Amino acid sequence: MQEAQLIKKILSGDQESFRTLVDENKNLVASIVYRIVKNYDDSQDLCQEVFLKVYQNLASFQQKSKLSTWIARIAYNTCFNYLERKRPERLNEDSSADAFIADENNFTSPEQYLQQNSTAELIQREILNMPVKYRAILTLYHFNSMNYQEISHITGLPEGTVKSHLFRGRQYLKDKLLSQYRLEEI
Repeated sequence: MQEAQLIKKILSGDQESFRTLVDENKNLVASIVYRIVKNYDDSQDLCQEVFLKVYQNLASFQQKSKLSTWIARIAYNTCFNYLERKRPERLNEDSSADAFIADENNFTSPEQYLQQNSTAELIQREILNMPVKYRAILTLYHFNSMNYQEISHITGLPEGTVKSHLFRGRQYLKDKLLSQYRLEEI
């Protein structure tokens, strides 16, 4: 079903069409939300909030972009609004909770760590610990296969800034991995 037809059916009250829209976009929304928010319980609530906003604002969708891009923008903005509301709480959180910590009593060597976790999981974990502005751009580009123009539309950033954030995010990730692990271990 084409987007225009799907939207028309949803706006006329067809709940099955809205379920179709949710099913087609739930992985995109979940990916964006979880990678920005990093908390599973909160991300579940935010995914529901995103689709509620989609439903409430669908009549204002002007079809100047793909529907999935518009939904991704709602997800992106919802996450950043949520993070702004939680800012004081976030400042007290330990941002390195997922990283392994070596001390005298509980030492995990990089070799042992990598044996326990695949390289992909290691990279995923490091991405989750990146600054949000880089993490969001990397997620949209690499995990959601969006181009610079789509990311620009979602984030409201100029394409040049998107490219710059993507470059800096990759560099940040590379530097972080190389500072913690030998190249052969990655």
